[in-house]
Amino acid sequence: MPSAATASLESQVLDWVRNYTGTSLHIPVATLVECARLKGLDERAVAKTVQDLLQSGRLRRTHQVHPERGDDIREDNTGSLALPDAGRARAPAADQLNVRIPHALRHSLAAQVGSMGDTLGSVAARALQEWANMQAFPGFVYRAGPSGRRACVTGTGLDVAELCRLWLHHGRQEKALLRDYPHLEPRQVRAAIAYAESHPEILAAPWGAPPPGIPVVRA
Repeated sequence: MPSAATASLESQVLDWVRNYTGTSLHIPVATLVECARLKGLDERAVAKTVQDLLQSGRLRRTHQVHPERGDDIREDNTGSLALPDAGRARAPAADQLNVRIPHALRHSLAAQVGSMGDTLGSVAARALQEWANMQAFPGFVYRAGPSGRRACVTGTGLDVAELCRLWLHHGRQEKALLRDYPHLEPRQVRAAIAYAESHPEILAAPWGAPPPGIPVVRA
């Protein structure tokens, strides 16, 4: 019988896979690894847990680039993880919402078709989702960029993923990060971490070095 710590970690990994809110029901392995790093979990323990879940059939892996390297995600972090077909989470059905909006607002939404969505309805839904996120996490705005619309930390010039990357690069040490980037405030760093924990899909990009173009200021 697994220990309480092992069972807890298994539950946490399965929750990440089940609740992943990216573009599919599969969570990229690299994103799961970054979720673990963000929470300060032992990477070896997480890798062993994923390996056990795969071998027991409670997880399945898809699109692995180097299958010959086995199930150790430290050796190969390519591909995605998903729940088995029998227990896979299903995307919730969308609710229809009929509202009357001012003519000028309709034109404003229509102007975003192509950049925020393929249809007027998808643009409106995206705008509502961003508004709801900003209500839940004050201090963020959404801006368009080369890689799409990103949640950005107000007053920093950084998006959430970039700020979290800097925090991890500084060994999760807030004081060290603030020393090198004195224009940042503790509340901004903590808010970015909280946002990333609730939106793991933003962690899908490979991390490691500080984001390009952001100078380090040594105080």
